[in-house]
Amino acid sequence: MRRMGTQWMVGRFGQGRAQVQRGFCLALSTAALSIVSLCAAVLAMAMWTPVPSQAGTPCVEAVFFDLGNTLIEDNGSGTFELRVGAAQTVSDLQDAGIRLGIITNVPGSWDIDDLRAIMAEPEFLDEFEVVILSSEAPASKPNPAIYIFAHEALAAPRPPITSAAFVGETLSEIANAEVDPTLGARSVGMIGIHLSDAPPSPLTDYTIPTDDLGQVVSIVDETCGSADVGFGHVSSTSSSRIFAPKPNPSSGNSRISFNVAAPGDAQSVHTRVGIYDAQGRNLAVLLDRVLSAGRHEVVWDGRTDGEPVSSGVYFARLQTDRHVQQVPVLRIK
Repeated sequence: MRRMGTQWMVGRFGQGRAQVQRGFCLALSTAALSIVSLCAAVLAMAMWTPVPSQAGTPCVEAVFFDLGNTLIEDNGSGTFELRVGAAQTVSDLQDAGIRLGIITNVPGSWDIDDLRAIMAEPEFLDEFEVVILSSEAPASKPNPAIYIFAHEALAAPRPPITSAAFVGETLSEIANAEVDPTLGARSVGMIGIHLSDAPPSPLTDYTIPTDDLGQVVSIVDETCGSADVGFGHVSSTSSSRIFAPKPNPSSGNSRISFNVAAPGDAQSVHTRVGIYDAQGRNLAVLLDRVLSAGRHEVVWDGRTDGEPVSSGVYFARLQTDRHVQQVPVLRIK
């Protein structure tokens, strides 16, 4: 997996924002009680697919995870290890160009070093663009303020909060009501993905089994299957695809792989790969010619017109006759 440039969000915000004044509450424990029933046991033995409870879910362009009992779990000695499927799920989402973050409740005195100290693989945190600790945020989950805080911590340009999903095993951190929730991720417009072996709840948009975190990737594909332009999503009419650059972020060369699918019986297609800024201006053309169908790669050295670009977020855009898609490219000095 690539190591993302993680932003540690430090400092406390006041309560002056009108959008988060309502619903402030005491922090809830990150540990969730697992609800296991005979029905759930039967469902767990079946072939699971994500179960949506809401229609018309927006395209998921960013995913925030709870940490404890979602991505990591106690091995019995007080050290937390990665749950099965966590590393692969994160890697697959990175390859799809999805923005990634963590939102976790911790003791009030903790900082990121305390969190790293209890993890068997602390470097795993570096895979996320932002890691939000409740001790360094305006409030704890399920207060709406922490979800807004996490979304705004993403580097601009960021997808709308309604295109961000929250994945966790604690249902109360997703919503406290089916309609117009005042607490949890869905109260601010995020898409809720509940990790549970219990029957699907109307409080969440999707329910996935606890032993198949990879279903998050399926949800991203499902919600974005018809998107023509997005942060790494494939249109439903083409299997052409651009992948997240490696490394990302980078201060040197960024290698950008992409797949080209030719329509019908054709063996080739005119393909253009360019670098764009947040305003949609074309800064560099990396490739503009006819290519055979298949996998290809280009390299961007971080320059435009011979001069290095400033640190920030740029976009590598793949364009063919039938397909337009882009992924974020993070440049650092």
